[in-house]
Order: sequence, then structure tokens, then C-alpha cells
Amino acid sequence: MFYTKKRYTNTNDRNIGGLYMKNKIIWGILLTSLSLGIIGLFYFGNEVPTETKVTHFKEQLQETEQEKTDEDIKEDKQTNQKEEDDRSTVLNEKLEDVMQHAKQIIARKTAHIVAIGDSLTEGVGDETEQGGYVGVFKEKIREDKLLAQIENLGKRGNRTSQLIERLDEPDIQNKLEQADIILITIGANDVMYVLKQNITNITHKPFEEEKPKYKERLESIFHTIRNINNEAEIYLIGFYNPFAGYFPDIEELEVISEEWNKVGESVTKQFPKTYFVPTADLFKGQSKEVLADDHFHPNQLGYQYIAERILKYLNNNP
Repeated sequence: MFYTKKRYTNTNDRNIGGLYMKNKIIWGILLTSLSLGIIGLFYFGNEVPTETKVTHFKEQLQETEQEKTDEDIKEDKQTNQKEEDDRSTVLNEKLEDVMQHAKQIIARKTAHIVAIGDSLTEGVGDETEQGGYVGVFKEKIREDKLLAQIENLGKRGNRTSQLIERLDEPDIQNKLEQADIILITIGANDVMYVLKQNITNITHKPFEEEKPKYKERLESIFHTIRNINNEAEIYLIGFYNPFAGYFPDIEELEVISEEWNKVGESVTKQFPKTYFVPTADLFKGQSKEVLADDHFHPNQLGYQYIAERILKYLNNNP
């Protein structure tokens, strides 16, 4: 059986047929575009850019409001509908709704925070045994219903040389690779190591000689982390004078801590999306109130101060 192409016998028939075909094509494009948008949403939904997740996490920190429901999002994104016969405008609006809805869902992906370093990350000295500043973070995430999870990879006693070795471990590399934000505490034990080597004759000289080596090791740490993950934001948390409780009268130790913190700050400036968070001022002059019984590590209040300072820097960086 053969079919012949339909012929229009007059001008009105041709106009009606043309309008029918035009509307059919437009709605076909609309349905196809909507389908592709939905498919793209589910296909790419798991591959969320780090920047998107971090930005959303920071917005939550500032707003600390419960997430909007899908219905709220739809209401927020509604646009005034054009005339029904303006098919091209309707098409654009529908496509925009699909894309905006997809962006909202993607933005709701959980930000992954990894804390790594020494005992200040592990939370040693926290009398509540809640995990130091990392524990404070977890509590805020829970209370404010933030879309974030945080993992603690702190290890008591770590110096820069030991952290470099740990960065070769596959498990740690895997966790850092998945991180959107990386928090690091390191350096205080390096200073303590030099002190122990010169405990009978504490002078500025051995610390000054060790400082360039410390800088090289820090640079190695950041190079390694950046090779593992070149997208995450990295925050090096500066240390306070760890000797104030033991040697309150030796002013040189305060100067040494300041100089080594400046080394850390200078190293962070060499790398993209890498920041230094000072904490020394939080402890100066009030060691009894913010230090644990060992007079070296922070107590729960000290860790609370550190956590608040980190949150402030997270909010202030774009």
C-alpha cells in the first residue's frame, strides 16, 4: 500500500496545516529538552563541583536556616506565564525551571570536610572527650542541620616530617581526594622537638636554624595535598605559644611561635585556595582558662575558640 503526501486545496488549509506542524515541532522540542534536562540531572547529579558544595555549605553557616522544601523552591522559581499562544516564550520558561531546579538539587549535595594533623586535630586535652574543635564542628553541623560531614584524621605527636609520611598512605589519600574542605593543624610539635633538643640551653639560634627546614616540609605537605586534590579549600590552622604554661617568663618562646606561624602563613600564600587561620591571640594572656591540665593542649573552651575562628575564616573566604 502506498501513501501520498497530503495536498491542501486552498490557502486556509495550508495555513492551518502549517500552524499545526509549527506547534507540533515546538512542543516536540519542549518535551525533548525537558527530558534531556531531567536525564542530565540524574546522570550528572553525583558529580557535583567542589566549589558548588563548599559555597552552599558556607551559605548554610551564614543563614543556619532549615533547607527549603522542593515546594518552596518551585514557588521561588516560578515566573509569570506568557500568553498561551506564545509557544517560544513558554519553552524558554520551562527550560529555565528545569535548570534552576536541577541546580538547587545539586547544591544540596553534602560538603565533605577532612581534618588532619596533630593532637590539636585529634582533640587531646578536651575534657569532654568530644573531639576538640572537630567535635565542635560536628555539633554545629548537627544542631544547624548543615549539609556537611567531617572526618578526623588527627594523630597525637605528629610533626611535619611524620605528616609527610602519612600522606603516602592510600587510605588517607583517598579521603583527601574526596574532600571539599581540608583543615590542618601542624607545627607545634616541630617547635617542641627543637625545644627538647636544647632544653638545657634555650636560645633563639637552634629555632632559627630549623625554621627553613620547617618551611620546606610545609611546602612538601601542601604540594602533596594539591597533587591529591587540586579543588578543595585548604586551611592551615596556626598554633599558639605552646610553652606559655611551662615557661611563662621566657619571652623568646613567644617570639619563636610568632615567627614560625609567619612561615606557615607565607607558605599558604604560595598555593591557590589555601588560607592561614591565626589562633595565637585567642590564648595570649589567658592560658589558665583555655588550656588543659597538661598546660599544653587546649581544653574544651580553647577548642571552642579555635572552632569559632575557623568558622569565621570559612565565611569570609569566597
